[in-house]
Amino acid sequence: GVTTINGDSGSVTGTTVTVFSNQATNNAGLTVNFTNSGTTSTLNLSDSGGNTLLGRGAGTSVSASQNTAVGFNALQGGSAGYNVAIGYFSMQISNSNSEQNVCVGVRAGYQSRSKYGTFIGYESGSGICTGDSNSAYGHQSLNDVTSGAANVAGGKNCLNNITTGSFNTGLGWTAGTSLTGSDSSNIIIGNTGTVGDNNKI
Repeated sequence: GVTTINGDSGSVTGTTVTVFSNQATNNAGLTVNFTNSGTTSTLNLSDSGGNTLLGRGAGTSVSASQNTAVGFNALQGGSAGYNVAIGYFSMQISNSNSEQNVCVGVRAGYQSRSKYGTFIGYESGSGICTGDSNSAYGHQSLNDVTSGAANVAGGKNCLNNITTGSFNTGLGWTAGTSLTGSDSSNIIIGNTGTVGDNNKI
């Protein structure tokens, strides 16, 4: 029988050893587990609902299907489906309304409670967002948006002071940073814009 199995840290010794992912502490991810039968131990990374949840604390409240969460506490609060959350605390404080989102980066979409969002970059879209169909690409872009919807931000800090405003498009480094609150329906390329702008190019 088995005598000793060495690992990355420590070893197990005995004629019978246990191979498991310690799901009780969710150390490796909620869907990570070993299925042991006879002489075979099979590592599973996904569950029967098509969820793949990897990383300590990832996806602990997921009850729907077809979610992918990779990273420490990624998608921890989300119970809806069809989300992709990759990165430390990505989509951590999501809820049952959070579905069909893609969030990539440290705290990307951190408090997203919306649908159809795309947030890529460090703290991109990290505010308490309930507005649907927002897209942000870049460091802390669109990170204060709350109920604002259908905004598109591309660039570092782009549109990062918009909260309830909708239908804004910003492109470039710090583009649209002067727009605040409910400012809506603006197209800003390569400049900060003006407080209170609406329907401006």
